[in-house]
Amino acid sequence: MNVKKQRILTKGMEFSFVILLLAVPPLIYQGNEELRIRFTLPEIAAAAGICAGLLLLCGTSPLPRRFSLKDMLLSVTVLASLIAVMLCIWFLSPLYHSSRNPPVTFTTGSLTLFAAGTFISACYEEILYRWYLPRTAGTILKGLSAVSGTPDGDKRYRTPEFVPETAAELLPLLLFAPAHLYLGVPAVINAFIAGTLLRTLVQKTATPFTAAAVHWIYNMLVYTWK
Repeated sequence: MNVKKQRILTKGMEFSFVILLLAVPPLIYQGNEELRIRFTLPEIAAAAGICAGLLLLCGTSPLPRRFSLKDMLLSVTVLASLIAVMLCIWFLSPLYHSSRNPPVTFTTGSLTLFAAGTFISACYEEILYRWYLPRTAGTILKGLSAVSGTPDGDKRYRTPEFVPETAAELLPLLLFAPAHLYLGVPAVINAFIAGTLLRTLVQKTATPFTAAAVHWIYNMLVYTWK
């Protein structure tokens, strides 16, 4: 086995482990929404540690090269789009809003903990679903495509580039959206659209943290809006 194939195999094993450990459980455990938004300090610390680990595995700096006015306008546009989509789905399916935004009473301390937990949760989802998974899947699939040609290197028999690129983008969405099924089908649709918008923001700004900030603001508006 040559070095390139060995690297693809190693990365594939790592990728499979991350999916089984982090992406599959939310698909299986469809718990109560109110329990999901009750954060504790150990849970926040654990999520932050996982975020750091995923960033190290990805091997690419998550820090933005710069944050321009264009990036800011794009972020505001994505946030507005997320809210617009949520309102459209709420209008078409009133039960969706009541299930997504359960009645929760916050004290000053619990609101602070909730805000911190929601921020780390947003970072976790953006780093996992919009940073690590699509980038790593793309690396693996493109690598497999590159070594799957004929022995003489005839590119006519290789997989077109758009196939692994599309698959790498779809896989995280297909893992992320169904994880919201406990809120109903409208929530799955909302999550699929939101995931697409946030992934676009990550690609345009070259960092998961801009999308995490937008995601956090969106979640805070949704859960505190009565």
